[in-house]
Amino acid sequence: IEGTPEEHKDLIGKEIEVAPIRVDYGRIRLVVSQLVAQAIKNRMEKEQFMNTLEIGQIFEGTVKNIEKYGAFVELEKGIEGLLHISELAHERVFNVEKILKQGDTVKVQIINLEKDRIGLSRKALIPNYWQSFMEEHKEGDTVKAKIVEINNAGVVVVFEHEVNGFLPKSEFSWERDTFIEDFVAVGDEIEAKIIELDLTKKRIILSRKQLMQNPWDKVELNQNDKIKVSVTKVLKDGFKVDFAAASGYLPKTNVDEDVMKIEDIKEGDILDVTVRVFDASRTRLIVTMRQRPVYQERSNNRTENPKFAAENQERLTSNFGDLLAQMKNKK
Repeated sequence: IEGTPEEHKDLIGKEIEVAPIRVDYGRIRLVVSQLVAQAIKNRMEKEQFMNTLEIGQIFEGTVKNIEKYGAFVELEKGIEGLLHISELAHERVFNVEKILKQGDTVKVQIINLEKDRIGLSRKALIPNYWQSFMEEHKEGDTVKAKIVEINNAGVVVVFEHEVNGFLPKSEFSWERDTFIEDFVAVGDEIEAKIIELDLTKKRIILSRKQLMQNPWDKVELNQNDKIKVSVTKVLKDGFKVDFAAASGYLPKTNVDEDVMKIEDIKEGDILDVTVRVFDASRTRLIVTMRQRPVYQERSNNRTENPKFAAENQERLTSNFGDLLAQMKNKK
């Protein structure tokens, strides 16, 4: 019996439940335990309670302990079930304590009974908003959602009831290597087209560019063409410009300050420029304000530059003349 000597004195004359733990016939002695008796009583009560349980029953329990893999919830005194992390919510949960804390009251449903183990679910009692979204939408639908994250891979958006979608960077714009934050910011609402739905993987993939015509399909330019572009953004080393909805780039080193000072160029300005590089397949357009001609593939094929070709030819002629002179001297 647990307790202090004073507490033991208070038990004199009282009736208590005990269980025999040793019998000594030689000394005619019987050793009993109140703790063992209580353990037996608890086990019997647990067995009786377990016999009343059925899959589908709903309880309001108390979170007694939290582990990485889930939470143990007390349904009745001494009777606990496991609420696995996968049964906390319809969306994927990585940290139990983001949803439950020790001591919280939680409503759960029994989903598994195996011997003395009780499997519980919280998400079974929560509306499945993912399933509702999938039933209400199909691939090809246009939807609106709020941007909650912008990263190197693309844009994370959220619909009602915390249903998330993803807009890959490659589906944001027809231009390659688009800097997404030039167009949108966290908190903005964005319109996009659903291109993939997968309920089992909780995956909604979106496309923004498929709601727009590809401007690079209708733009035809050649090097040295004279065009007008509008400045859409001032960057650290240059300017983002648009031509017929195709996005291009004007480096600050290509600004002719005899015509216009770099610091005077602002968003919305219309500039007269010359095409330096145009490659529709790579969605690449680079322009210059300088008046010197631009030679084809100047960096990779310098022989097409007339000045370089003349210098090269002069060098070859000189070298050949030197060789003839050396042969003549040997004779």
